[in-house]
Amino acid sequence: MQILMNGIITGLTIAMLAVAFSVVYLPMRVFHIALGGVFAIVPFVAWVCLREGWSWYLAVVSASLMGIGLFAGM
Repeated sequence: MQILMNGIITGLTIAMLAVAFSVVYLPMRVFHIALGGVFAIVPFVAWVCLREGWSWYLAVVSASLMGIGLFAGM
């Protein structure tokens, strides 16, 4: 059961990244590699916030807002 759940979560993560790349590529016709960096930094920011003692809700919201801000600045 654990292997199945790990596979589903990994597949959904890859699908989410693929959708994000297509949302950027289709209207602009430019392949932005920096989107992968934003995809990698957001969980790291949430992890750092959790290590600093923030609640999980506040850590997720702040990391998401930071990711949106980085993506908007592209």
